[in-house]
Amino acid sequence: MLTSTDSFAARLARLESGRRRARLFGAALACGLGAFTLLGMARPQTEILRVQELSLVDASGKPRGSWRATETGSEFILLDGKGTERTTLVVAGDDHGIYMHDAAGTERVALVGNAVDLGLFLQDAQGHDRAVLAASPEDLGLYLRSEGQDRASVVVEPTTQGLYVRDRQGHERSFTTGD
Repeated sequence: MLTSTDSFAARLARLESGRRRARLFGAALACGLGAFTLLGMARPQTEILRVQELSLVDASGKPRGSWRATETGSEFILLDGKGTERTTLVVAGDDHGIYMHDAAGTERVALVGNAVDLGLFLQDAQGHDRAVLAASPEDLGLYLRSEGQDRASVVVEPTTQGLYVRDRQGHERSFTTGD
């Protein structure tokens, strides 16, 4: 049977042993931090990273996107898990655009422009324009299309404004103009 003195001595021995281990761990940690700091100070800091292309990959190395310089600008491309282009941002010279694709890779939404014109294009699964909003200094138009031809449009030009509605054969069925 242990006496209260033996139990106290055993607890004290355990505490002293733990204290020695903590001191050794602290000393090792301090040495490691010091070495890390010295190594970090020895390496010059790079403030500019110059590359022609940055590739984005997942943990298994599959491509997920890229950002690259082109002859007239740059483009940023994002891919889905199957490697299909889903979103692209392009800046080329004076033209720029954002393009979104469906899972099959078909362009479905495009916002494009340059210094003068701007357009928003909404497309069906076959890539045909179904709704277009176009703006330029001379006019503004909203065009709704069916199978490649305008079905309804609202157009504002310097001399006329109008609402145009056409049947399936492309014949104008109504027209409104204002001052």
